[in-house]
Amino acid sequence: FLEDEEQRNDMKAEIVEMEKIVAALLEAERLSVRHAKLVRTDVVVGELISELIDDFFSRDRERIEVHEPDKPISASIDEARITLLLKNLLSNALRYSKPEDGPIELIYCKEDSELVFTVRDRGPGLSREQAEHIGEPFYRSDPSRDRASGGTGLGLYLAMLIARAHQGTLELVDIDSPGACFEIRLPLV
Repeated sequence: FLEDEEQRNDMKAEIVEMEKIVAALLEAERLSVRHAKLVRTDVVVGELISELIDDFFSRDRERIEVHEPDKPISASIDEARITLLLKNLLSNALRYSKPEDGPIELIYCKEDSELVFTVRDRGPGLSREQAEHIGEPFYRSDPSRDRASGGTGLGLYLAMLIARAHQGTLELVDIDSPGACFEIRLPLV
């Protein structure tokens, strides 16, 4: 009902942002339940990653290097949620690093009885103090960031909940190296 187009567009943007926050909070609540219901299927991990990049990162494809093992890996995982986990980590890596910093690396492999994903960027990285807050809802490592500059502070929180729902872990590793490096370990069931 607003006649002012600028005001109407601002309102639409706010509503879309609120929808994202509500959807993220609902998913977080579902995953916080002690026995979160996962929809596990046998997934070929390389195909999941190819679809993820095609669907969400086609414009940034040249910035993402995928390192895959010699043999395909299949895993019983919740495909939609693992896609969301990787999407959140890759989005953060792209947001916090510049093309001139170098490629974002997405590495996956099987180690013993675990599926291991590593997402590494070469941006500014995180301090030890910031690293202590990884996975807290609404935490933004850059205090100058707000909703207008992107992010709700829920991406890493959701990623951590998804890893835990799979009985796995998500950790920031190599804190003293340039950039940020996240490692996800999921048991192969």
